[in-house]
Amino acid sequence: MLRTPTPDAEEIKLRYGVGVTGNSSVSPYTTSGTIAGAAYVFDETQYPGYKSSSMPNADLGWEKTVQHNVGLDFGFLNNRISGSLEWYRANTKDLLLNRSIPPVLGYNSILGNIGKTSNSGLEISISSKNIDRPDFSWNTTLTWSRNREKIVELVDGKVDDVANGWFIGQPIAVFRDYVYDRLWQQTP
Repeated sequence: MLRTPTPDAEEIKLRYGVGVTGNSSVSPYTTSGTIAGAAYVFDETQYPGYKSSSMPNADLGWEKTVQHNVGLDFGFLNNRISGSLEWYRANTKDLLLNRSIPPVLGYNSILGNIGKTSNSGLEISISSKNIDRPDFSWNTTLTWSRNREKIVELVDGKVDDVANGWFIGQPIAVFRDYVYDRLWQQTP
């Protein structure tokens, strides 16, 4: 039996999703290292050639992310007020990152599968149909979100990697600077 919505129809829907994704955002043949053009000089004559430009890493693999999300969609007063609440968490392992290595090896960095991160957040959206007439309509939507990313583990476990600026419990891209107390000047 098909029911037509009443003028005060309400809607509520609970959602859950889970998925696993991989990230292969490295160029082909990166595991065997790359080469770049270079010029070599023999007896005061320049000859074209090639040199190794990145260190090979035969153990390079895909990043893997497992994500869970729970959502609640709602609508009241014949959907004149509607919205959604959504919480998510994504745990990534085998991060693809360039990390610094001692230059004595002939390279400054190596691409590797390094550590784990956790990314979680909350999104809230509320919409309303304030005025809905044939000649004029006015809708309002408010959205709020919060995201928290943190490094859970690095190549050496739960040890900070100061050389690369990676710290356990902090996001991957953190900008650090000194906290200034005041500015000291000498006036002439």
